[in-house]
Amino acid sequence: MIRDLITDKTYLDDIVCNSWEELVDIGAGLLVSQGSVEPAFIQSIKDTVKEFGPYMVVVDDLAFFHGRPEAGVRELSMSLVLLREPVYLEGKRILAAIVFAATDNKSHLEIMRELGGFLQDEEFLSLLRSHGAKSAIMNKIQEGAKTLRVRANSIWVAIRKSAAMWFSCMSHASCTRPLMIRLIQAAMFE
Repeated sequence: MIRDLITDKTYLDDIVCNSWEELVDIGAGLLVSQGSVEPAFIQSIKDTVKEFGPYMVVVDDLAFFHGRPEAGVRELSMSLVLLREPVYLEGKRILAAIVFAATDNKSHLEIMRELGGFLQDEEFLSLLRSHGAKSAIMNKIQEGAKTLRVRANSIWVAIRKSAAMWFSCMSHASCTRPLMIRLIQAAMFE
């Protein structure tokens, strides 16, 4: 399914920008241009980052930017942007970013499972980090959808656990952002 979302129209490489906010503008701008999201979605991503911090940098050098479905998402969509030089989000380096838009909180679960497989694929991550050839990255996306599903299950379980921890923590008055981050990290890396 990711292979259907990341196409020549939603993929940019060798991009120069000065901040993570500008990176969001570029990546989400691709989705606005194709009519998948409204411009308000861009601000939704930035607001989410400002509220919850740099958790969207999911692995070293890769950000997974997303916003709220009700912020103008018209259809499930995704873009990929590779940077010539890194930008930083609260000290976390970003060389590549995926911008993801979902129409609700459930319809995108299979894509999240698939993405989990890509996040475990060191060859794919290395291509993103080292400015790999567009053809090599696109080939990996095309073939990866078939080969990564089994490994993705373990990541998916960890993502579900971390989400449960987050919601549990948020329901208690004693929950602080550092505590919430530690709980999520514990769930992800146990």
